[in-house]
Amino acid sequence: GLGRMLQAGDRLTFPVATARAAGRWEFRFEAEELLAMSAPGGAAARPPMATLRLHRLPEEPHDIDLVVWLAPGLDYLPVRWRLTQDNGDWLEQRWTGADPP
Repeated sequence: GLGRMLQAGDRLTFPVATARAAGRWEFRFEAEELLAMSAPGGAAARPPMATLRLHRLPEEPHDIDLVVWLAPGLDYLPVRWRLTQDNGDWLEQRWTGADPP
């Protein structure tokens, strides 16, 4: 929607609903990143994937810190995300692929 390629530092705003509230979160585009893709169950590693790394910085006390990696080659599917709470606890999920039906 910007009408141009993203540049480091660009800001993107998305509507988000959490358990506490609904609102708009601002993400900062940090970089294009080649993301190593692991495969489940010790299978052979998949080739690296081109991604866009977006970072949402906490705005209020107790807000979460969220980093999301979007894959343009998969229609901007989030292929990795890391959520960090203000106490340092974190959770990370990674896309490992999909097998055709």
